[in-house]
Amino acid sequence: MQTKGRIAIIHPHTTLRISLKDLIQCEAGYRIVFESDHPAISVDDLLSTASDIIITDGASLQAITQLTSLCSDQHVRNMPILVLSPSDEMVDIKSAFRMGAKGYIPLDQVALELIDAIGCLIAGQLYIGNALQTTLPSAIIQEILS
Repeated sequence: MQTKGRIAIIHPHTTLRISLKDLIQCEAGYRIVFESDHPAISVDDLLSTASDIIITDGASLQAITQLTSLCSDQHVRNMPILVLSPSDEMVDIKSAFRMGAKGYIPLDQVALELIDAIGCLIAGQLYIGNALQTTLPSAIIQEILS
């Protein structure tokens, strides 16, 4: 079977990481190539995984800040970051995208949207959760995505 995408999961909550792995591995072609419960990882760690996408915690500013710092490295820069967050507040969504995220899903929508979001990010597109698209003004969505 051809691999559609190699995924790194960096999230402090074990139960959520297990659930994410289960959801992803049910989808043919996606592989988990790296898993960590702590955001303080090195460029070498990420490069050694040959990840296509990074999924991380959006509740922790430390996680996003660390990954943004990593992604400023020229070798890691093109790895899209998908943020999973308990917040659906516009300020948090904008902040995640400003820090380098390419996708954002509220935690209560992960089971419904995770595979679609991964596919979009691997294809080079940005992703904002469907539920957010129905509640945020379209001008705000365009601002975030541009």
